[in-house]
Amino acid sequence: MLLTSPSFKKHGTVKSLLEKIPQIKKAVCNVQPNPDFDYLKKTYVEIIKSASFEVIIALGGGSVIDSAKVFSVISENNSFDFVEKLIRETVPKTNYQLIPIIAIPTTAGTGSEVTPWATVWDSHDKKKYSLHLPDLWPEKALLDAKLSVSLPVEITINTGLDALSH
Repeated sequence: MLLTSPSFKKHGTVKSLLEKIPQIKKAVCNVQPNPDFDYLKKTYVEIIKSASFEVIIALGGGSVIDSAKVFSVISENNSFDFVEKLIRETVPKTNYQLIPIIAIPTTAGTGSEVTPWATVWDSHDKKKYSLHLPDLWPEKALLDAKLSVSLPVEITINTGLDALSH
């Protein structure tokens, strides 16, 4: 499964990847900045219902890669409630499996492609959470500077400053 933001569909990148890699059977192109529980739950349910994929290819910035990490967590009953409890740290970090992730970052700054953490926002309570599992690292990180060339200047500056601050 390919997971990305709407801009990659708009610019034809998704179509090109689907043509070049026929093994990608599903593309989810709706990741927005700062993924929150509402978005993640709705999309998780849609994705896991048709979970006929063996790997998640996360093409995008930190929000896309963080969303992929959340979607990669599978519990015995495929429930987002379990994933949310992991994020809120109200259940032990056991009894889950992970779908492997190939991260293709398109921005600098978050480092999500090389960490076992995912940031999740609670827009109702105005809080930020981190999903941290010891084995939540992407299997591979593919870096291609060409993917960041077309970013708007503001995003390049913001994510570059984020990288410097880390």
